Amino acid sequence: MTAEDRLRDEIAKCRRCEACRELVDTACLVFSKMFSLVDEERDKGRKILREDLFGLVNLCNLCGICPCRDIRSAILDFKTDHMDRHGVGLRVRMLQGVERMGKLGCTFPNLTNAMLDNERARGIAQDILGIHHDRRFPRFPKQSFDQWWRHRGTVVKSGKAEQKVAYFAGCTARYLFPEVARATVEVLQKNNVEVLVPEQQCCGMPTLLEGDRRLTSTLVGGNVERWADIVDQGYDIICSCPTCAYMLKVVVSAGAEEHKLQQLLDESDGDTVD
Repeated sequence: MTAEDRLRDEIAKCRRCEACRELVDTACLVFSKMFSLVDEERDKGRKILREDLFGLVNLCNLCGICPCRDIRSAILDFKTDHMDRHGVGLRVRMLQGVERMGKLGCTFPNLTNAMLDNERARGIAQDILGIHHDRRFPRFPKQSFDQWWRHRGTVVKSGKAEQKVAYFAGCTARYLFPEVARATVEVLQKNNVEVLVPEQQCCGMPTLLEGDRRLTSTLVGGNVERWADIVDQGYDIICSCPTCAYMLKVVVSAGAEEHKLQQLLDESDGDTVD
């Protein structure tokens, strides 16, 4: 079954079920659009085209509000299939490169902010990236969280640490809103928690949402490889970013479980697995 066929099959299941139609009608852009398409197909005979499906899946930000994991998986498969066919365009590549853009902006914050304050320069950037002209850009701080942390280091302010945590700050807190990451560290240390901020890269959610599963796998694999040793040393992993936390706790965990299941099936050599 192709990715498109699978998505159409899941949409057909949603049409027959509709249990969450009212639940997500106002909270989820995907389901409201999906039911609009299926109603139009049923009432007016207008077939749902592949272009309609692509527009539909681009509305999904993997928030997890829908109770059916199958539809989320089908959406991601369709996105990945589309990106494999047509490639990741420059606009998408730039938007999903949150860490790369953050590093660049924080390297020359005064220059970057001056350019974004200039109406003409900002308009050009918005046209290139496909961002609405009314959308405001965040200002880049003079000191990123990474720079602040390098000067601070792992310090427990008073007495012996009662707990050890490894802090996954996330790209936006590291480069755009460092006050959030700094406050997180300071609150933890104030409460006698030892804080470690290991080397880290993007959690992979931006690339996953765009269907760039290969790059997502590289990012996730790099983080897991680094952080596995840290967990073995007795550190608990914490996040202040809900998106990073959801990616690490739910998406990566689910992917790992599916991988384990596939390994088990392969090792069974055709035997039934209960």
